[in-house]
Amino acid sequence: MSSDTTTDPDNSINVSNINVSNISRRSFLNRTSVAGTAASAFTILSPELVRGAGKEMLKVGLVGCGGRGTQAIADHLTSTQNTQIVAMADLFEDKLEGSLRNLKQDPRMAGLQDRLKVDPDKRFVGFEAFRKLLSTDVDVVMLATPPGYRPEHFEAAINAKKHVFCEKPFGTDPVGVKRFMASAKKSIEMKLTVVSGAQRRFQKPYMEAVERMQSGSMGEVLATYAYWVGSPVIQQPKGRDPKWGDMTWQHRNWYSFVWIC
Repeated sequence: MSSDTTTDPDNSINVSNINVSNISRRSFLNRTSVAGTAASAFTILSPELVRGAGKEMLKVGLVGCGGRGTQAIADHLTSTQNTQIVAMADLFEDKLEGSLRNLKQDPRMAGLQDRLKVDPDKRFVGFEAFRKLLSTDVDVVMLATPPGYRPEHFEAAINAKKHVFCEKPFGTDPVGVKRFMASAKKSIEMKLTVVSGAQRRFQKPYMEAVERMQSGSMGEVLATYAYWVGSPVIQQPKGRDPKWGDMTWQHRNWYSFVWIC
């Protein structure tokens, strides 16, 4: 499915821990910032080190415009100053347009709308939408689709020589994870920056708690307990639209299908 206006995936079926301990040698990493309780880690790239230029904005594209992708964009723009969102891609047009609409209405985005510049010709829809986004001049691509597609999308992003922020997990089966790992190795050889979302590992209160434990300021730690109380991570569709075929239903209700979740 390659049409930018096609939103029904039933007519086409195309389905197919990164080690960055030496990340410091990729010296264009500028800083890592965090925003919000569901924040991910965002590596902020220095434009002059990415392109050898001055202080111009870096161009960012988003693949996957659901709740996680939309939240990632909001976190990203509120945590950085040198980036702008210029392209978006999703299997469904309503998801993409809904994401843009929510971002424009988000109170946190007040004063940041000038950095959300996704023109109609940079809004890509369908199974091949991610490839069309990667063919643009974005510097950084954010991958936030269901994880069943992560290996394929990550591989394509690295081959397109893009810096990548990708949400976890990296795949849904050993074959996919190994494919991701091969691309991760290639990204190091190509000196591309790859950062993964890791939620609490980058959230400042958690980091401070670990630091206090390691420094001994808490005294001797005899036991630890962890709890999590919250609503369901994924809000499921209320029901299946009679017009949806199996592929549309599985993608709109992806959390219930092991091949994609």
